[in-house]
Amino acid sequence: MIKVALRFPKARIYINNLLLEDGKNCCKALFSASLEYGILPWGTNLVLPPHMKGTDCQALCAAELILEKHLEHRGIKDPKRHVAALHSNFSLFKQLDTKMSKYNVECLRYTPILFDLILQQVECA
Repeated sequence: MIKVALRFPKARIYINNLLLEDGKNCCKALFSASLEYGILPWGTNLVLPPHMKGTDCQALCAAELILEKHLEHRGIKDPKRHVAALHSNFSLFKQLDTKMSKYNVECLRYTPILFDLILQQVECA
């Protein structure tokens, strides 16, 4: 059995609030939460590529960008290892979730999970 632990329930609630109450898309919600949780330093000017400003879910791309920026800011060597771990954990979670439910993949469903996984990678770096 695949075991993927989610450890930051308050962070996931915070992301849901950004998505629902503030009307942010998944990329902007991840960026705002990354500033609020100290993953990115205040004043970071992260320019989202044009494809991340639309309505299609680009949460995984935004999560990669945020994690890479955090690792760069902290001077962590071998950032690709952490990005690969994020991808691996997210893929495992999606496999498990797909087996357990019949819902479509949506920003509202996976963006909080991605933020939890970013926090876990930041903790490991």
